[in-house]
Amino acid sequence: GYNHSTGYSMLGYLCAYMRYYYPVEFCTGFLNCSSTDKDIYNGTMLAQQRNCTIKKPLFRESRSTFSCEAKDRLIYKGIGSIKDIGQQCGEKLYSLKNVHYDTFYDLLKNIKDSSLANKKEIKILICINFFREFGNIHLLVAMQKLFDNLYGKKTLRINELSNYYIDDKNIDTYCQKVTKK
Repeated sequence: GYNHSTGYSMLGYLCAYMRYYYPVEFCTGFLNCSSTDKDIYNGTMLAQQRNCTIKKPLFRESRSTFSCEAKDRLIYKGIGSIKDIGQQCGEKLYSLKNVHYDTFYDLLKNIKDSSLANKKEIKILICINFFREFGNIHLLVAMQKLFDNLYGKKTLRINELSNYYIDDKNIDTYCQKVTKK
């Protein structure tokens, strides 16, 4: 009997210590270990009581699970629990944290070339405003659609150029060879 109660007493003491002296890290760990909606609610309430801000998933900050910036008292929601998002997707995208992108197309190209996420995952992340640094949701959805239709194409038909918002008067600027079709 003593060994069992001693272990639980020590565990309770360590949790109380962490909760008091490291509230951001404790709340992050609590949320990551939550298995029910009630646990998430309780973890969220605890974070609010400890003056921690829980942020929505965000490119460059979020990972697969909850993560924190203790000095700023921020907790970022992870993307690994979102339906149809793979567990590794968050970590792969987080690896791009310090990469500079001039445009959203540059990011999409890097993601596609490196197989960091699939089209469905990217669309879901766009729709939850994960990539908000690059523009609004509607613009990014349109940009992804255009990227998916054009990236890797070797030829385009002149009568289809308007579908891609390309002016046929200047097409020779962008192509190696232009034919009548």
